[in-house]
Amino acid sequence: MTYPVASFLIQIKNAYMANKNEMSFPHSKMILSIGKVLKDEGYIKDIKEVKTEGKQNIVTATLLYRKNVAALKDVKIISKPSVHTYVDKFKALRSATKYDLAILSTTQGIMSHRKASKMGIGGELLARIS
Repeated sequence: MTYPVASFLIQIKNAYMANKNEMSFPHSKMILSIGKVLKDEGYIKDIKEVKTEGKQNIVTATLLYRKNVAALKDVKIISKPSVHTYVDKFKALRSATKYDLAILSTTQGIMSHRKASKMGIGGELLARIS
């Protein structure tokens, strides 16, 4: 796993496509923060850290379906380890449509593009989710 952010988001998308109820991923603070943003924006039902003995902790995401339709349809990874894309406070709101979600890594933490534009900050554009 070379880029855990992309792996986490793609695994969530694949779990939705396979009609799974839950998916788990190795724990990191960044993965947990991205999961909390997805939960706050209504793309997953719940995210929690599960402590394991002797091994690395895992993050478990409970997926959300509305009338048997997946809440998350597509994931587009914008920033990669080789290419980083940054947006300023003016472009943060325009980084996704009003129906999509853009996840930004800012100096205040990981947040959605809506919250970043309200706070008047920009950052690295990690992914766009629809």
